[in-house]
Amino acid sequence: MGDPSQGLKQVYGSTKPHPTYDDDQTFDPDQTEYGEGTPAITPTQGSLADSVPEDVRDNPVVAKLLAEAERRQKLTTGEITEAESAAPAVEPIEAGPFGDDQTLMDTHLPEPQQPADDETIADDLTSEPLAPEPHNPPPMTASDQQPVRSTSNDPARYGGESRLLRGLARSLVDGGALSERRAVSLAMQARDGGVGFMRALASDRASVDLFAIYKVIGELVGADPISSRNEAVQRMTNSDWLPAEMVEQWQILPLLSDDPDTVMLAAVDPFDIVALDWARARSGTQKVRVTPIHPDVFYDSLGRYHSLQEDVADGDGMFTPISVNWTKEDLERADLTHMDIPAAVDYILHTGFELGASDMHIEPTGDGLIVRCRVDGVLREEIKLPRDAAAMVASRIKVLANLDVAERRKPQDGRIGVAIQGHPIDVRVSSLPTVNGEKMVLRLLDEGSLRPRIEDIGLTDREMRTLADKISAPYGLILLSWPTGSGKTTTLYSCLAGIDRIGRNVVTVEDPVEYRLKGVHQTQVDENIGLTFSGGLRAMLRQDPDVIMVGECRDKVTAQMAVQASLTGHLVFSTIHANDAVGVVSRLMDMEIDPFLIANSVSMTLAQRLLRVHCPHCQTVVDGREVISNLRAEGVGSYKLERLGISIAPDMPCIVTLGCGHCRHTGYVGRQAVFELLAMDDETRGAIMTNHFDLHEFRRVARSGGMQSMFEHALILVEEGRTSYSEVIRVLGEA
Repeated sequence: MGDPSQGLKQVYGSTKPHPTYDDDQTFDPDQTEYGEGTPAITPTQGSLADSVPEDVRDNPVVAKLLAEAERRQKLTTGEITEAESAAPAVEPIEAGPFGDDQTLMDTHLPEPQQPADDETIADDLTSEPLAPEPHNPPPMTASDQQPVRSTSNDPARYGGESRLLRGLARSLVDGGALSERRAVSLAMQARDGGVGFMRALASDRASVDLFAIYKVIGELVGADPISSRNEAVQRMTNSDWLPAEMVEQWQILPLLSDDPDTVMLAAVDPFDIVALDWARARSGTQKVRVTPIHPDVFYDSLGRYHSLQEDVADGDGMFTPISVNWTKEDLERADLTHMDIPAAVDYILHTGFELGASDMHIEPTGDGLIVRCRVDGVLREEIKLPRDAAAMVASRIKVLANLDVAERRKPQDGRIGVAIQGHPIDVRVSSLPTVNGEKMVLRLLDEGSLRPRIEDIGLTDREMRTLADKISAPYGLILLSWPTGSGKTTTLYSCLAGIDRIGRNVVTVEDPVEYRLKGVHQTQVDENIGLTFSGGLRAMLRQDPDVIMVGECRDKVTAQMAVQASLTGHLVFSTIHANDAVGVVSRLMDMEIDPFLIANSVSMTLAQRLLRVHCPHCQTVVDGREVISNLRAEGVGSYKLERLGISIAPDMPCIVTLGCGHCRHTGYVGRQAVFELLAMDDETRGAIMTNHFDLHEFRRVARSGGMQSMFEHALILVEEGRTSYSEVIRVLGEA
């Protein structure tokens, strides 16, 4: 069995109740036997039992080990002989998962009320999970100081946390989300760094699978983890007791709750007792339910919560709250005599919001009224109503948008401001007369969905450095190109957000102003009164601007003014219709802009598309044969793959998705931008100013300078398992 005192050492660190370690003795997490990382036991004078606390000495297993140690000590000193006293039988202890040695590390000793600071991590992982002890501090007032987070080494921290840590780490190991060695290493990082175990996990995301970890955590707390930003935004609500700065400090988000007496929270660390007790005290309720949220999703959703708080503070009354008491089945079963048209329109808007739709198409057809939602760039039918409801639904929408209800012969445009689940949504309405009746398209603009940071838009490291250099320049023309719905608003506002808006005067002219930016003076085009892009730009140049953003270069006049503004010391952003970054130059020439002016004013062009990304909940790995077979079924044969430059080896492992409830059986959740960025240099400027501009030669020069195409960027995402070949071909086609 070995020396029993070694068993005591693995419980306490030494045979003494409070061991001390030399400075040069360190714990090696790569050891398979953790007892070897502790210092040797110093022989003690007198009885070994005197060095063990009385409450532990009474444990029967410890008592047997002490008796065996005393017997061996007497044999060594000659006080007794082997024949005088037979060794007491020590019951074998079941081997634990850390090794085959039978040690006390694998037993369950009685817990002291306050765990010792030097309690070994091996003990932490092999004890059974226990529930945390309740703690109810008195409610805090607004004038109270913010609480200071305890560290895991602080003896005053809640007594149940150490036991909870053991249960969590053990569960992650048992669930296959962490190896035992990794769990021990992370637990020691948490202890030595004074942070929670979950924060140690999040900081080490490069070597752990956070999705697998949060799946196990969801099973532990009995709630599916929030793993997409769309889900977080839909469930989030504003809480007056939870300011935005505390949301970021405690890494918690308030969620909608059906029970007014229960606070629902999404937490990066659902086991953070200090944060949950603080939330309980501030909210004034004893019922707090927690849902885990992936840390990346949490940080992506912070902007939405900031916007919610700002909208409540503004109190402008522009948004009309809507509520929904119908289900889809109730709506589709109702006949016209019993259909509540206002409630039906509210339900349609609510459905679009819940799905995260960018646009909603309300289309009269020969046999009914169809509602289709564009989610992640793809239209899907969601609701079907009786054909005779079309005129009434259209009239209700026009009333809300302040349009002429009687006018059905010509298109109209308007807007509706609604609040859905506490989220202010700006709905842009467009009507179009068709042979079957008026078709309505609703564009849902959710200001909180905007993430204006260039670090978040999906550029490669090299592209991000180039963009950061260009937007920090004092002058130049930056032109962005893409079709509608490709994320241009996010990228434009991300560029503006990366500019010093305190020391520089930033002005914009847009159609429409989709989102409001602090420190930016935004003007909306109104052609009814003669305020066009060119007219707005002309007026802005008299406002002493440093940075100008023109929503679109729609005509020759606007393009010429943007070029002239950049040549006179202004940094100008705008968009233009072209297929790619190289095509922007050709488009300017088509608008009769002098090549010399183009070469000396344009500093960068950028093209962008959005690709749907794989759902993390239903990913699986297949070989290349299955991918090739699926592409062939979609009409993409080997000839087209070869023409596109796509090579798929039959035995190559590929990540695909199967479809599940989280992604509505599409296999995709959210979208990722792919870019083509062209930064002008001497070679590209020279190619522009040649007597006979050749687009193919210009593209070759740009590629030789390091420009990466959107298609190449997309194939990198496929190799990383972020998206599929089918999605790349669907969006980029022959690009």
